[in-house]
Amino acid sequence: MIAFQTNSVVKLMIRWIVANTIAWPLGLFLAIILSHLVVNIFHPEKTNLIVGQCVAFSIGFAQWQVLKTLMKISILWFIVPAIGIGLPYGWFIMQVEAGNDLPFLLNTEGVFLAMLFFICGAIVGLIHSQLISINRSKSYLWILLSGIAWSISITLTNFLFSGLIIGLVTLAAFILTLKELNIKIIDHERKLD
Repeated sequence: MIAFQTNSVVKLMIRWIVANTIAWPLGLFLAIILSHLVVNIFHPEKTNLIVGQCVAFSIGFAQWQVLKTLMKISILWFIVPAIGIGLPYGWFIMQVEAGNDLPFLLNTEGVFLAMLFFICGAIVGLIHSQLISINRSKSYLWILLSGIAWSISITLTNFLFSGLIIGLVTLAAFILTLKELNIKIIDHERKLD
């Protein structure tokens, strides 16, 4: 039996959305600082090369902060997106900066990014679902919503709302996951039946 106090659930939902929303611009800010201090020394052009790593790391870290109040969660939670989203994003930026054409069938940047980051987001979702021990038969929702969330957020032209989109899209999977894991949300304490 799962007991959810309505007030506590609402607070947790707000924490999840706010954490994701704030993490995105913080990741952009971190990328700007690191680009000027480190990347521009080795790569003289003004570049977005590490934006993906910084933003994905900060989103993963923000989610981890919320999750660790409910369960024991590995630090891999925030390392996985930094690699799974960050490296493909860096590769894509290098292709664009080098002037390389996209594959013929995917000759629009938006379509290519949407497909690439749906796949990458789904892979991140797959690994995350294993980190929080979601039943394999039910992990499809977390995987699918993670792919959708990253795909939409990366392809948006206004990056300031991207974290909000990740927070909103993954919120449903987050709540269903808590129910599946029999986590009672009463003042953010983990209680198993």
